[in-house]
Amino acid sequence: MLAFDIETTGLDGSKHLVTVVCTEDYHTGERISYEFDRVRKQEPQNLERLREDLVQAFNAATSLCAFNGIRFDIPFLRKALQIDHDTVNAWIFKTTDILEACRLGQFGPKHTFKLDLLCEHNGIKMKTSSGLEAIKMA
Repeated sequence: MLAFDIETTGLDGSKHLVTVVCTEDYHTGERISYEFDRVRKQEPQNLERLREDLVQAFNAATSLCAFNGIRFDIPFLRKALQIDHDTVNAWIFKTTDILEACRLGQFGPKHTFKLDLLCEHNGIKMKTSSGLEAIKMA
């Protein structure tokens, strides 16, 4: 399973940019930061390769895990990185989305909550800054 989260410059993938995508492989513990903002500014010639590496990693994963990935992260990636619908649909079919499962009532009554609350409840270090600092944190 490949867990992932994205940070962006806004909420609309057709207008805003992906700044960073971070992944962690559940089985190996390998963590990768796809630093789109840094590459865009410092190595623009490598931007397409970075995009291809991310797509390849998502395609190769047996499953994906996200928090609000189905309604936000994956659709944003599709628009911002111009990823074809078939590829994106394959990602959605293999994604476990904790927030979506709660919205659908798969863990009891239907509800929503912030990621920080989930982290706090499970004893995981919560975010300590805003998304604007995500690149430094990655």
